[in-house]
Amino acid sequence: MPAFYLATLGCAKNIVDSAGARLAFLAQGWEETLHPKEADLLIVNTCGFITQAKEESIETMLELSAQRKPGAHLVMAGCFAERNAAELRAALPEADAFIGIHFAEALAKNPFAKGIHPAQTYHPVFGASAEAEPGAAWLKLSDGCDNGCSYCAIPMIRGAFRARAHTAITEEARLLAAKGIRELNLIAQDSARYADPNDPSYTLPRLLDDLEEIDGIRWIRILYLHPASLREDLIERMLVGGKVLPYFDIPVQALVDATLRRMRRRVNYAHIRALVTHIRSQNPDAILRTTLITGYPGETSVDHRETLQKMRELAFDKLGCFIYSREEGTDAAREAGQVSQRTKAGRYDAIMRLQQGISAERLKRFVGQTLEVLVSETKPSLSGRSYQDSPDVDGMISFTKTARQSAVRAGDMVQVRITASGAYDLSGELV
Repeated sequence: MPAFYLATLGCAKNIVDSAGARLAFLAQGWEETLHPKEADLLIVNTCGFITQAKEESIETMLELSAQRKPGAHLVMAGCFAERNAAELRAALPEADAFIGIHFAEALAKNPFAKGIHPAQTYHPVFGASAEAEPGAAWLKLSDGCDNGCSYCAIPMIRGAFRARAHTAITEEARLLAAKGIRELNLIAQDSARYADPNDPSYTLPRLLDDLEEIDGIRWIRILYLHPASLREDLIERMLVGGKVLPYFDIPVQALVDATLRRMRRRVNYAHIRALVTHIRSQNPDAILRTTLITGYPGETSVDHRETLQKMRELAFDKLGCFIYSREEGTDAAREAGQVSQRTKAGRYDAIMRLQQGISAERLKRFVGQTLEVLVSETKPSLSGRSYQDSPDVDGMISFTKTARQSAVRAGDMVQVRITASGAYDLSGELV
């Protein structure tokens, strides 16, 4: 029986794509191996979002090429292969084939394909979910993006925005619940924009209502809410309570109006501040997460200092930062005023140092509270996440239990009294 090895790089969307490919191969009688030297077919689902991700993709391909057994087939798939296949074929002769983001369908037809293969048609039906951690899953709402941000290559890689029918999403959520999934993490390039392609009046608040009715699901978390798409009705629905968590992942990317305009983000700082103020006025314990891009072309030292000042003003609970990457084909790559790598790195360090202090201050309010925790790990110690922590990107809660308390398993939901806080994590004891 032939064996395949699948390496996945990049974001949660790629993890979901790989999960669909894995199911397709298993259905055809393949076996999966975790050892590259045993595989007849090796696939790397690549990320092509920024330069660092591209470099990691190439390094992974070269590592697997060196490990593969004689006659094994090596395929580069995913975002990087979707956009740069022609140049990669010349630069990476180790690869037998280059197949884009919908590689599962192409490989199902010809698992030992060679050369470059055009993109396949997107079929937004079942198989658009993947386990994130014990008890938690990613569930894709849509693919592609139409926002046209000046720095972003995603529309050139994944195409225009295409949503899944709500019936497919809710049915898949039921299947996940039946498998023991307790937390749904809804993902897309722009989740707030979701509307059923067959019924534009069926938007994300209605989908949340339907997902709330599914037995077994305890938490529903929404990720990637573009600030220009985040409407009042969705904010209200997320603040109602119940299974939908008051966790607002709003990637603003910049806090300086001139930079926001050049990025074509369709909002200004006043809009961002109003969103933050409104959400916190309705629920002081709502979690606000964002990302920034530092070193965007034309960013000055004054802009950087203004960014730090506005970070202090808004005090996001969670904040990640990317160093601007000059992506070919984007408008930003052609802009004047490209910032040096050394300056970008220094600004990144300053942003993350400041955020560490903000995060530590925000976490103090949880000391003395009892939080529901989804257990992620039991060895070597007990840890998990509360409503305030998304898989992969946020902090953790470590906790202890007494010998008299029952055994705790990964995927359980337990009550933990918080006894201490740090820069990004909490600790406590099982109630």
